[in-house]
Amino acid sequence: MKSPVHLIILPENALSWFSKALEQVFIKQVVKKYNKDANNKITDFKLKK
Repeated sequence: MKSPVHLIILPENALSWFSKALEQVFIKQVVKKYNKDANNKITDFKLKK
Protein backbone atom coordinates (compact mmCIF):
# COMPACT_ATOMS: atom_id res chain seq x y z
CA MET A 1 0.00 0.00 0.00
CA LYS A 2 3.02 2.29 0.17
CA SER A 3 3.45 2.83 -3.57
CA PRO A 4 0.07 4.58 -4.18
CA VAL A 5 0.90 7.04 -1.41
CA HIS A 6 4.28 7.74 -3.01
CA LEU A 7 2.59 8.21 -6.37
CA ILE A 8 0.30 10.81 -4.82
CA ILE A 9 3.07 12.63 -2.92
CA LEU A 10 5.53 12.77 -5.82
CA PRO A 11 3.36 14.70 -8.32
CA GLU A 12 2.45 17.23 -5.63
CA ASN A 13 6.12 17.89 -4.88
CA ALA A 14 6.93 18.01 -8.58
CA LEU A 15 4.01 20.36 -9.18
CA SER A 16 4.97 22.73 -6.36
CA TRP A 17 8.60 22.70 -7.55
CA PHE A 18 7.46 23.36 -11.13
CA SER A 19 5.18 26.23 -10.08
CA LYS A 20 8.01 27.74 -7.99
CA ALA A 21 10.39 27.48 -10.96
CA LEU A 22 7.75 29.06 -13.22
CA GLU A 23 7.22 31.83 -10.67
CA GLN A 24 10.97 32.58 -10.59
CA VAL A 25 11.12 32.76 -14.40
CA PHE A 26 8.03 34.98 -14.50
CA ILE A 27 9.42 37.31 -11.82
CA LYS A 28 12.75 37.55 -13.67
CA GLN A 29 10.94 38.43 -16.91
CA VAL A 30 8.83 41.10 -15.19
CA VAL A 31 11.85 42.57 -13.41
CA LYS A 32 13.82 42.61 -16.66
CA LYS A 33 10.97 44.37 -18.48
CA TYR A 34 10.45 46.80 -15.59
CA ASN A 35 14.17 47.65 -15.45
CA LYS A 36 14.17 48.24 -19.21
CA ASP A 37 11.12 50.52 -18.96
CA ALA A 38 12.64 52.34 -15.98
CA ASN A 39 15.91 52.88 -17.85
CA ASN A 40 13.99 54.18 -20.88
CA LYS A 41 12.03 56.60 -18.68
CA ILE A 42 15.24 57.80 -16.99
CA THR A 43 16.94 58.45 -20.34
CA ASP A 44 13.80 60.21 -21.64
CA PHE A 45 13.77 62.37 -18.52
CA LYS A 46 17.47 63.24 -18.98
CA LEU A 47 16.89 64.12 -22.64
CA LYS A 48 13.93 66.37 -21.80
CA LYS A 49 15.89 68.34 -19.19
